[in-house]
Amino acid sequence: MGSKKSTTTTEKTNQVSNQTSTPNVASWMQPGFQDLFSQIGEFGKSDPSSLVAGASPLQQQAFNQASNLGQSSGMGFLNQSGSLLAGLAGQGANMAGAQGYNPAGAANVGGYNPAAGSAVAGYNPSAAAGVQGYNPAAGANVQGYNPAAGANVQGYNPAAGANVQGYNAANAGPANTYNAATLGQSAQIGPVTQAQATQANAAGLLDGGLDKYLNPYQKNVTDAYGADFDQTAGKTRAAQAAQGALNGAFGGSRFGIREAQTEGELSRARASGIAGILQGGFDRATSLADSDANRRQTTSLTNASNGTQVGLANAGAANNAALSQANLNQQGLLANLSALNTAGQFNAGSQNQFALDQAGRTDAAGQFSSAAQNQAALDLAGRTDAAGQFGAAASNQAALDLAGRTDAAGQFGAAAGNQAALDLAGRTDAAGQFGAAANNQAALDFAGRADQAGLFGAAAQNQSNLDLAGRQDAAGQFGAQAGNAAALDAVGRQDAAGQFNAGAYNQNQQFNAGQQDNALARQLQAAMGLGSIGGQISDSERANIGLLGSLGGEQRGIDQNQRTAELSQLQALSQLYGQFPSQLFTSQTTNGVVDGTGTVKQSQNPGLLGSIGQGASGIASLASLFSDARLKENIHLVSTREDGLNVYRYNYLWDDEEVEGLMAHEVARVYPDAIGQVGGYLTVDYAHVQ
Repeated sequence: MGSKKSTTTTEKTNQVSNQTSTPNVASWMQPGFQDLFSQIGEFGKSDPSSLVAGASPLQQQAFNQASNLGQSSGMGFLNQSGSLLAGLAGQGANMAGAQGYNPAGAANVGGYNPAAGSAVAGYNPSAAAGVQGYNPAAGANVQGYNPAAGANVQGYNPAAGANVQGYNAANAGPANTYNAATLGQSAQIGPVTQAQATQANAAGLLDGGLDKYLNPYQKNVTDAYGADFDQTAGKTRAAQAAQGALNGAFGGSRFGIREAQTEGELSRARASGIAGILQGGFDRATSLADSDANRRQTTSLTNASNGTQVGLANAGAANNAALSQANLNQQGLLANLSALNTAGQFNAGSQNQFALDQAGRTDAAGQFSSAAQNQAALDLAGRTDAAGQFGAAASNQAALDLAGRTDAAGQFGAAAGNQAALDLAGRTDAAGQFGAAANNQAALDFAGRADQAGLFGAAAQNQSNLDLAGRQDAAGQFGAQAGNAAALDAVGRQDAAGQFNAGAYNQNQQFNAGQQDNALARQLQAAMGLGSIGGQISDSERANIGLLGSLGGEQRGIDQNQRTAELSQLQALSQLYGQFPSQLFTSQTTNGVVDGTGTVKQSQNPGLLGSIGQGASGIASLASLFSDARLKENIHLVSTREDGLNVYRYNYLWDDEEVEGLMAHEVARVYPDAIGQVGGYLTVDYAHVQ
């Protein structure tokens, strides 16, 4: 172990020649390698499970809280919101039941019975006048005489036609209507109470400064890192000096340049490492500050939301009270309006009934008075005509009698004076003719006057009857029209009342349906509010659990780093020792066999330092040799090889860096010779599975 070996090989046909030289090794390097190899041996005997940190207390607390999320107050609000929404899901908008109205029946329109046709009065004509002849006297010398002048027959002036008096039918007057009471000013709800939204205060990342989030032991960490780095840098400088001495370049210009480059690289590495620690502390501080700002922001939003919900609830209660009061006022106005309309309808109906009754009595009185006056006028005209006829007949009778007597006296005088001279027969004939003619004339005149009086009386009677029938028809038409107008007016008022009542009922139904829809909307708003509050509380709880898990992960990471500190130290030492030129500190043996083809076969056996070098490089990949699934997490399938083995991406329990590799229990089924064990955990020799 105290010398370095070198081998020179001389090849001869069908001969083997081995020459070995062992150079000396610096004694100051032996303790380090021996100590490293001893530590690696002891570390290999440790239980790998001791390198895996368990769940931290904060992580365990996060696990417990996560398991109780279903029983949290936020879930209670969400369940209550879901129950309300489920109850509201089956309820549609409330439909107002519209009520029509039954229109009033058709008015019974009254006709009128026309007056019976007046019986037309005829007259019986006078019997034909009996024409009187005469027996002619025997012819005699009759003495003539001067006959009396013809009697002035006196006629009579018939009474003027009776002024038949009609009557003015009483006018029932305009039917009394009623002015329907209007609703007037509807009850006002009043100003709507506005809900005051509570303002949320935005939380800033730097509100409280970042100093309180920085690691108070950060300087200790950087100092420790600097000390460790300086120790490693010293070893690097020593190795470089040894290399320079070995090469005989110690103190040369190229060696100086190499030293300068090494110092620059070491300075940059040291500054970069410290900067990384400071940057990590700053990132950690900003992350914690951001988490606190988010919690303050969430709290402010929750408080603002609660304040806004309280404002909305108070405003809703105030508006509901205003709506209820407006509804009561509106109902009172509608009730008063209905009472006013009912009273108006009753009063108008009473007044119209009184007016119609008064008009009927006035018409009956007018008809009776007109009939009485017409009867009196007709009776007076009849009596006047009878008196005139009687007077005229008496006067005519007297005149005719006087003329007859005069003629008789003249005839007597003529007969006496001319008895001898006049031909008695001639006078008798003349007298007989004259008497017959006078009698016939008087009879014809009387018959004519009798026919004329009969015609006059029949015409007057017919005129009176026609006038009475016309007045009766006019009165019947007036009565029928007044009755029809009253019936139509009553039907119109009934229809108007039915429409008003149906409109009021439908308006009330619509208002009630609107109130029910508003109530459902408020329930929906409350359900959504509960769901929002529950969601915010649940989000806050999950955020708190996530923060606990994150802090717990950092605690576990610290614990994990402490558990693997020895491994990290061995890895660092292995990397440092691995930088040495191992070929200078190993013995080499070359066995050369030259066969008939001239082929040379060689084998190399490392010495002590070569074994240590291989151990150092092996310890750096020690973790990657552990392929037991129990030491891995976050396992994801990447691909499948041709031999059927699956390739996975994962990280070890003590390291967050992702790597790709195989699973030992799967490799054991295909390449059992590649499986080994360390501390009860499976390992894989990847040289056997390539």
